[in-house]
Parts: sequence; structure tokens; C-alpha cells
Amino acid sequence: MATSYNFNVEQGSEFYVRLKVKDTNGSAIDLTNYSISGTARNRYGSTGVLIDLQPSGVAGALTSGFIDILLKGATTATLPVVSAVYDVEIYTAQGYQEKIVNGKFNVYPEVTR
Repeated sequence: MATSYNFNVEQGSEFYVRLKVKDTNGSAIDLTNYSISGTARNRYGSTGVLIDLQPSGVAGALTSGFIDILLKGATTATLPVVSAVYDVEIYTAQGYQEKIVNGKFNVYPEVTR
């Protein structure tokens, strides 16, 4: 089962999080042979994507299981104020797929302009 973790994003501000993917024994998963994907949607079952999170393995640290998600301020400025949902998955070309983290994707309004 995926770990639940809420992402809180402020419109117009950079959002950055580094995740460490571990197996059931607590050891880092070597991400060398995995692809990574992640999106946020307005709600479960939505067909439209609110934003592609573009998660990526950390170069030079794939064997340590590190994944970065970085959303620039120009990108978050265009997001609507919303309490949405997201998830991030790892998968292989052979068909293995695992959801590693999911939760709320909260976008808060920018106050200072």
C-alpha cells in the first residue's frame, strides 16, 4: 500500500519535495530500471489531469531510491485553488507497477502579488 502524504502548494510559489522509495523492509528501492509517473486530478475518477507532477529519479542517486518533484512558480500560479488528489507510481517495461505515494493536492491562493 502506498504511503499517504499531502502536498500543499501555494499559487505562484515554487513547490519541491524529495521522496525516498523504500521496500517493505525499509531498504531503498533501486530505481535504475523503473519509470516514474505522477499526476494530480480534481477528484478520484476524474478523466482530466489537473497537473502532471513530472516526478523524476535523482541523477546519481537512483540506487538510493530518491525521486524529486519540482513545480516552478510560473506553473503553480496557473493552478486553481482546489483540494485535489494525486499519486506517484513506479513501473517497468515488463508490466510491474506500484503506487508509492498518494494524498491530497491542496492549492492555496496567492495573497501578495
